[in-house]
Amino acid sequence: MRHLRYFLAVAEGENFRSAATRLHVSQPALSKQIQDLEAELGFDLFRREGRRVRLTEAGLSFAESAGQILEQLKLAIRQGRAVAEGTEGTLTIGFNEIATRHPLVPTAFQRVRLALPNLDLNLAPLVSPDQLRAIETGEVDAGFVYLFDHSRPGLASMEVSLDPWALAVPTGHPLAEAEDIKLADLANERFAFIPRHLYPEFYDALMAACRSGNLFPDVVQHATNDDALLSLVSAGTGLCFVCMPVRPRENVVYKTVSDLPAALRFDLVWHRDNVGPALQRFVGIVRELHEQMGVQPA
Repeated sequence: MRHLRYFLAVAEGENFRSAATRLHVSQPALSKQIQDLEAELGFDLFRREGRRVRLTEAGLSFAESAGQILEQLKLAIRQGRAVAEGTEGTLTIGFNEIATRHPLVPTAFQRVRLALPNLDLNLAPLVSPDQLRAIETGEVDAGFVYLFDHSRPGLASMEVSLDPWALAVPTGHPLAEAEDIKLADLANERFAFIPRHLYPEFYDALMAACRSGNLFPDVVQHATNDDALLSLVSAGTGLCFVCMPVRPRENVVYKTVSDLPAALRFDLVWHRDNVGPALQRFVGIVRELHEQMGVQPA
C-alpha cells in the first residue's frame, strides 16, 4: 500500500519534490521507494527528463489500475476492521416460542438492529434441542433455550430468567377459583403434554416435578408447543403445565401450584470456541439488558 500511495502521489503531478512534501517524507526516501517498486514490477514507471519526470506509457496504464486497487484495499480494510469490531458480518441467533414471550429477547434483537445497522442479523426459529445441535455444529451462533445440563461440553451460557411453572385450566373449571392448589389436587385430572421425543429433557423435568408430589399425570393428548397446548385447555380437553411468562389466553386461567418444584432457568447459550466479535457484542447487549431489567446474571 505504501508503494502504491507513493507512486500515485508522484504520478499525480509528475513531481518528486511536491509529492515528498505532501507525503511528509524526504525526496531521496521517496525516490528509493519508487525504484524499489519499479524493480519489483520489472518495468519503468517514470521517464527522467533532466529535473523533470514523466510517466511512461506503462506508468500511465499502471496508475489507472493502481488507483482502483488502492481504493479496493482501503475498502477491504474498512470492512475487515468492522467485522473485527463486530459491527459488520453475519450473526445467526436461534429462538423458540417461549423466547418471544420474554421482553428481553425481542428487545435485544431490536437493540442490535439499531446499534449495529450493518450487521446481518439472522433469526432462526428452532425448538431448543435443534438449537443446541446447531450451536454445536456452528450453524447457529447462539440461542435462547432451557439448558438443563450446564456442564454440557463446549457450551457457555448466561441466565436470562428463572421461569416458574404455571397450571393452565379452563375458565369454569373448579380449580379456576381455588386459592391453594397442590399437586395432589390434580390426581383425577386429565392433561395435555408436549411429546417426549420433541424435547426429552423438558418432558422429563416436568414429569419429575409432578412425581415429587405423587402426581402421575393422565396424559390424554399431546401438542408440539404451548399455543397448541393452551388451545386444548381452552377447548376443555385437559389441563397443562406451562412456563411463565405466558400471554393471556381466552377461556384459560393460570394458577400457581404451591408444591410444584423450582423454576426452570432460561439461558442464552453459545459455543465456547465461538469468539466472533459480533457474537461477543450480542452477548454484551443481552447482559446489559439483563442488568437493566433487574435480574443479575448467575
